[in-house]
Amino acid sequence: RSTWVARMSDRTGTNLNKFLRAQLEKGSNNFILGETQLPEKSAWKGPFKFSYDFEIPNYAIDLDEEIFINLYLEQPFKNDSWEEDRTLPVSLRHTSRRNFVVKMKIPEGYGIQSMPEEFQAHNELFDFSAVHSEKEGYVICSLDIKMKKIYVEVEEIEELNKVYKELAAAYAEVVVLEKIN
Repeated sequence: RSTWVARMSDRTGTNLNKFLRAQLEKGSNNFILGETQLPEKSAWKGPFKFSYDFEIPNYAIDLDEEIFINLYLEQPFKNDSWEEDRTLPVSLRHTSRRNFVVKMKIPEGYGIQSMPEEFQAHNELFDFSAVHSEKEGYVICSLDIKMKKIYVEVEEIEELNKVYKELAAAYAEVVVLEKIN
């Protein structure tokens, strides 16, 4: 966070927008950053939240009467793993908490056919929760990941890799929308 804030703090206008686009890009290189709502710079000294709107043209797969879309636009730890036969502990950079909420408007004339089931994993290393819901014409995907340790003992590596695999499987799930008559 501190590196991100330091890079962001001396930028304004177009330079800040270019920086934010590069940092926030997700889904594909068709990512278009819309309105951003950043707090005042004085609030950047501690934890802060900001929101932004974006579009990703041609991201969803549209087949006849159905639309398939993966709302896990951020997939932390998806490709991570450690050698099972490792003899030394793993030292990570820091603990972290990452929370993502993606809100997608359901297109007119469509309804939800299926959504991924709620997924949770909790252990001494990680807390992970992924929930899809529907509210007021939107599909909402909430992803919350907390890495609780910076030092992973050798005997915990197998458990850490197991969580990484579960995350990757959860990230593969999609929302299916169907045309309604």
